[in-house]
Amino acid sequence: MTLSTLFQTANQLKLILFLAIFLASQSMVSGQCGDLYIAGVFDGPLSGGTPKGVLFCANANIPDLSIYGFGSANNGGGTDGEEFTFPAAALNAGECVWVASETPNFNTWFGFDPCYTSGSAEINGDDAIELFCGGSVVDLFGDILTDGTGECWDHLDGWATNNNTAQNNGVFNCMNYTFSGINALDGDDTNATATTGYPTPAQTCPVQECSITNVNVTDDGACSGDDATYTVCADVSGGSGDYDLVDTGNTNTVLSSLTAQADGMICFAVTITGPTTASTLSVDVLDNVDPTCIGGTPVDVIIPACPITTCTITNVTVTVDGSCSGDDASYIVCADVIAGSGDYDLVDIGNANAVLSTLSAQPDGNICFNVTIPGPTTAASLSVDVLDNSDPTCIGGTAVTVSIPTCPVVGADIYISEISYNPCTDQGADGDCEYIILTNAGSAAVDISGFTISNGITFTFPTGTTIPAGGTISLGSSANCSAFNFDLSPFSGALTNTSETIELNDAAGANIFTVTYDNSIANGDCNAVCVDAAESISECPSSLDTGVMCPDLSAAAPPAVVTDSTCPSGSSASGGSIAMPVTMCPTNSTLEYSEDGLNWSQTLPIYLQNGPAQSVLTRCVCDSDIAMTSPASTVVTSPGSCDGCGASISTFPANGN
Repeated sequence: MTLSTLFQTANQLKLILFLAIFLASQSMVSGQCGDLYIAGVFDGPLSGGTPKGVLFCANANIPDLSIYGFGSANNGGGTDGEEFTFPAAALNAGECVWVASETPNFNTWFGFDPCYTSGSAEINGDDAIELFCGGSVVDLFGDILTDGTGECWDHLDGWATNNNTAQNNGVFNCMNYTFSGINALDGDDTNATATTGYPTPAQTCPVQECSITNVNVTDDGACSGDDATYTVCADVSGGSGDYDLVDTGNTNTVLSSLTAQADGMICFAVTITGPTTASTLSVDVLDNVDPTCIGGTPVDVIIPACPITTCTITNVTVTVDGSCSGDDASYIVCADVIAGSGDYDLVDIGNANAVLSTLSAQPDGNICFNVTIPGPTTAASLSVDVLDNSDPTCIGGTAVTVSIPTCPVVGADIYISEISYNPCTDQGADGDCEYIILTNAGSAAVDISGFTISNGITFTFPTGTTIPAGGTISLGSSANCSAFNFDLSPFSGALTNTSETIELNDAAGANIFTVTYDNSIANGDCNAVCVDAAESISECPSSLDTGVMCPDLSAAAPPAVVTDSTCPSGSSASGGSIAMPVTMCPTNSTLEYSEDGLNWSQTLPIYLQNGPAQSVLTRCVCDSDIAMTSPASTVVTSPGSCDGCGASISTFPANGN
């Protein structure tokens, strides 16, 4: 036999062996293709028409479920082929698995999660389902070329179950199925409470065999200070969820562990406490519940030499110099630290390194001390430095100066200056027109944001509220008071008409001013309780009275009534008088008289019987605001002037008698 003949014979034997293996594998697949069937379909009534799913059951043991897959044919549009392939797992005879479109509503309806989810299960009651094995259709529900609406297999908002425990070889017959009828589940919330629930929804999800692959070093050894770090990742599936990174060169000693890991990529981020020397580790990933489940191909991790680094503190700087925050002073000092303990102090080097502030567990890099000095404060300077509180030799070394400003008590010049606890009827309703006035007696504006009034009422002054130097701000009980124009309103509660203690507190809750009033003054008489900075009280006119309580004084006042004198024969002039007007001034105003337009009083002028003629003026004056008056009316007298009359002049009282 020649050499060429030998080669030809060998190649023929290889081809025969390949064909034998291929035919054997195909025969094995073909032999299992009759072991899974479509046991039922489901179209639920919950939101979005969920849950949707297909139940597949085994009528024989299936060692590898991955030979099967399925697809949906929507609305008679024909096959979409195999859209979902089952993962490699074993399913025993009599066991079933659900493939659903989603999990939450499936669980709500059935009380358990589906074994698998897939968009191919996004089906309505009129769609067809194809089960494939090895790429061929072995079972069919419905007609892939017909929209099932109104067909015998329509199960909209319902279900269908297979009466046989076998495939139909791709030939569908409605007689082999039981149907709930369309809309059978409408109005139901769960399968357990549904009148026509799916009859046997139970499933047994197969256990996927543990697999660990693609073990690789994603971040090789690097120094972090004295320590070395590295990261190793792997792809896991079907395992316990708890995995170890092991040193294969040291009897699989555990280097790091992860717990409760989901299938997919997992990563071990490892830190070796330094100092370290250069070395190499051979590592692998192992399921710590199943030692047979291991990556199998160790990878090398290069550990670098990471020597001890010396603690250093540099660049100590004042980044924010002293500033006032309310009564308090605050400042910020920062520094760069390397290889320290992580715990650092800001110290006052002018006071035997007294600790001003402390930071702990700080990583290398820039650290900052945010310091607050409770106020009030006076102007001062501090010489500060940063110190490792575990190593007093590790200190910045160049002190910096912090300037502390003067921060007086915020609100010290603010006090309650006026209270109206029971306004009079002319001012308005008690529940609408009560008020409190705050005064700033200082020479600078004060921001009272966050200040509160408590006890009798409650109110928090909003952000941005400021009282100018020497100014005031009013707080009213309601926005419905026409007599007063309040700066802010409303407050909660009401001022009592008997006795009350009112407190003014700053934004931190500290009391600034307290005043107590009783009902002995300013009780419904249109006045107010005035308060001075020493908390003494007195009665005073309302400072918020803008004249809106005065009546309409646009018309001229009613004129006085004058009866002129006469001259009887042989006698002096007699009979003249000045009387009050026939009508009076409007309510809440008073009538006044004058003969010269300058001097006004409430007393009637006396009629001069023998002259000269008098101009009697009248006007109405607002009771609550004397600056508001009506136009004046004028009446001129005509006294008698009779010949032969004596020099004697008779006067008459205001009533003319």
